[in-house]
Amino acid sequence: MEDALSEHSVFLYGKCSVFPIYIASCVYMSWVFSFIVNIAFPMYMTARLNNRNITRLRVYEFCYTVHHDKVTDILNAIFLSVPDSLLMLLMLCSSGYMVCILYRHKQRMKHIHRSNFSFRFSPEFRATKTILLLVSTFVFFYTISCLLQINMSLAHNPTSLLVNMCFIVATSFPTVCPFLVICH
Repeated sequence: MEDALSEHSVFLYGKCSVFPIYIASCVYMSWVFSFIVNIAFPMYMTARLNNRNITRLRVYEFCYTVHHDKVTDILNAIFLSVPDSLLMLLMLCSSGYMVCILYRHKQRMKHIHRSNFSFRFSPEFRATKTILLLVSTFVFFYTISCLLQINMSLAHNPTSLLVNMCFIVATSFPTVCPFLVICH
């Protein structure tokens, strides 16, 4: 039988006080990076006026931007989608890591439970099910949102339907998530 205090857990116990500093600095760095990437939107957006000449304008429902060339639009779409993709990959890796930790915990605690104990009703299974449900829902809505955002950034004159769909899909996960947590 394995010792309760392994070298790994003693190492992590000594480092736990340092983790909040790293997390805070990563959050601030992510915020600054997001701010830098998205600074172009308020700089180039203006209120929609009754202009008749809209050949060089990308018209949205209540505002418009100056239409750039196709290369600038593609670069803008890439700069907006790469950080989202990297952060989604990071979230998938961290969720997979949590599921692996729960599986290892279940394997270690197997000798404590009765022989007729079913894993389907264990706290580890419920936590794994909730993690997988939340991650799959997030990835589904976020992927659709990213694809719609890329489509909207490449469209010359996005329709109000596309703009409203982007808004609805972007707000779907924060709306659905609490209900998923309550139900499971």
